Amino acid sequence: MRVPSEQLLEPVPHSLDRNIEETKTLCREQGVELQRIEDAEGFERTRPLDDTLDALVAFDERKKRFPDHPANVERLKGQLNSY
Repeated sequence: MRVPSEQLLEPVPHSLDRNIEETKTLCREQGVELQRIEDAEGFERTRPLDDTLDALVAFDERKKRFPDHPANVERLKGQLNSY
C-alpha cells in the first residue's frame, strides 16, 4: 500500500522544527550566542564558532547530546527537499 505524499510530508516539518528548537535550546543552555555567529562575517566567524564548539563539547554529557541535533536537522531537511 502506497502512502500519499501529503501524508509523508506532514510529520517532517514538525520534526524539523522540533529538532531546530532543541538545538537552539541546547545552545542557549550552554551559553552559546547564536546571534554572534550569524552577525560575524568571513574569518571573524572563526572565534564564535570555536567558542561554540568549546561550550558544546566541554563535558562528556554534552558530547553525547549535541551531535545528534544537527544530524537530525540535516536529515530532515534532505527529506523535505526530496519532495
